[in-house]
Amino acid sequence: MKRQQRKQQTKKSDAEIITIIAGALAIDASASATAATLSPLIGIPGPDLLPLLVIAKSRSISYGVTTIPSATASAESSALEPTYRAQYVLTAARRLNGLQGAEREAALHQEQQYFNQHVQAAANRRRAASAVDQARTRYGDELGWYAKMDSQTSAECKEANGKNFSATRLPAIGWPGSVHPHCRCKPGKRHSTSASVYSIKVAA
Repeated sequence: MKRQQRKQQTKKSDAEIITIIAGALAIDASASATAATLSPLIGIPGPDLLPLLVIAKSRSISYGVTTIPSATASAESSALEPTYRAQYVLTAARRLNGLQGAEREAALHQEQQYFNQHVQAAANRRRAASAVDQARTRYGDELGWYAKMDSQTSAECKEANGKNFSATRLPAIGWPGSVHPHCRCKPGKRHSTSASVYSIKVAA
């Protein structure tokens, strides 16, 4: 009983696990070495981690923003990419956990597609952050959120439309243009309102 209690007390939260994975991915090491390091730290079997780390390391990400001016949307977006990559690895490892044989092979094939979507989302975030930086240069630190309103507009984008946000503070739903894969939102001149995008609650 006491041993079980100690195990529960030392169990890491997802946030802690993601931080550990992000740190391991930042080190220039092989996928097998990274899996061997991570497995005992996060409690995920090495065989489940290894193929996912091979996938995750197939596309590099920037772990520094030395070429990007600080205090910009682009700098903040770049700084968060290691966390997003680590979230992918953790989620994918849990999808793969316990699968064997043909089912496992099919899942690994699907993971490559998921990873491609992850890479595309990162590209969307970079473009959206760059658009915010450009709008900031023209309109100042406080910007307005402009959504294209039609039958295809998502609930989050509809709620953000007409509200304002800071070009130096990432909204919980992301920058305009990165809320979802087909987001058509744009940053622009501040709206004549006190309504803020930061009041929007993100669905759990």
